[in-house]
Amino acid sequence: MICSVCSKSNDDAARFCRYCGSTLLARVSAGEVLADPGPATTRYAVGKTPVVALLFAIIPIPGLGQFYNGDFKRGILILILAAVTFCLIPETACSSTLPLMIVWVWGWVNAYNVAARKTPLWT
Repeated sequence: MICSVCSKSNDDAARFCRYCGSTLLARVSAGEVLADPGPATTRYAVGKTPVVALLFAIIPIPGLGQFYNGDFKRGILILILAAVTFCLIPETACSSTLPLMIVWVWGWVNAYNVAARKTPLWT
């Protein structure tokens, strides 16, 4: 079966493209399409190791695990949120590091889940 997104060949029984993670169309016979699942908007990280993604996320550059997974929009979002919480929130009684740590830990969990194919890429 040929993927309509990346045009690469996959097994006939496959539901998702092994190269880009897009949903494949189910086929009844040669040339007939059984059902169109709609636009292939759900994509997952392919070939990424969850532990490596977690290690990249733990490195003190927020969003690096998302960049490893190919989730560039979410990586940029985490990087911007970390910069805002670190630079723009004034020091208070509870310290400005708490919001930064929340964003950073969210990045860890998300990088692991995207690499483990539990969470789709943000497309």
